[in-house]
Amino acid sequence: MGTNHGAVRNWLRRTTIEQSESMNKTRSILIFTDLDGTLLDQDSADWKPAEAALQLAQSRGIPIIPSCSRTFEECVQLQQQMNLRGPIIFENGAGVALPQTQFRRPSAPNTDEQDGFWICRVAQPYANVRAILQSLRQTKHYQFRGFGDMSELQIADYTNLPFQMAQLAKKRRHTEILYWLDDAKSFDAFAKDIETQGLKLSRGSHSIQIGSPCDKGQAMRWLVSLYQKLLGSKPVVAAIGDTSNDLPMLQSADFAVVVRSPHAIPLKYRPTNPSQHCAVTDEPGPAGWNRAVKRLLEEMSVPA
Repeated sequence: MGTNHGAVRNWLRRTTIEQSESMNKTRSILIFTDLDGTLLDQDSADWKPAEAALQLAQSRGIPIIPSCSRTFEECVQLQQQMNLRGPIIFENGAGVALPQTQFRRPSAPNTDEQDGFWICRVAQPYANVRAILQSLRQTKHYQFRGFGDMSELQIADYTNLPFQMAQLAKKRRHTEILYWLDDAKSFDAFAKDIETQGLKLSRGSHSIQIGSPCDKGQAMRWLVSLYQKLLGSKPVVAAIGDTSNDLPMLQSADFAVVVRSPHAIPLKYRPTNPSQHCAVTDEPGPAGWNRAVKRLLEEMSVPA
């Protein structure tokens, strides 16, 4: 990562036993993770190479909390497949879903309920975002294609998602996913116009996401504060991601793991907190995720 190579990149191998045991005695652990390109294979969306670490964390009562650009409905489906039971940060921090079996109804405004979750929303509605994008396309003649322009079948074709998941991907509440069809110069102008309109542009593994100026880090910090009230002490927080939209989440964690991409150089990440531990995985996607989480739990001596 270009910073403290010996001490930083290898923290998973070198965390001191004394520090690990001290944290284990007094504090719980939360693991926040991006999905696509991180816990899910970037090309196939397969999570099976991470199954061993997922089961290990579950056996030790450690929440694995998805924090991604996908919709709430997609995340619920993936949670069920991976046998996870915990909160969800969806659409890049636009909303947080809390299991009603684990949390009381929060006092946050714009909270409703669905499928056994309290859904807390901090971003403007999807229809507002679409209206702004449509206006920019008409007045500035930008060339792009968003999920709102596509049928479910077309989304499946663009994303290689199974049709059922494409149906869930279209159930957007706050953000639009789009594919840029214009040149680089036009994109720079488009990005400035998006900011002028009070929106935020985020780049993911395969596409661009447009929505309100919120992020995974803000959502993660709010959720950590809820856990702190629930547990009576601040938990140890690990965050795992692979692209620039994961940076706010990585920067707010005690342990930050960058998952290597199979097709590009790893995300360049420099910790802003000198006490933060960080690492880059040797393997890409879920295989790298699996090894990183197993090492984390091993070094922190978390009992079963």
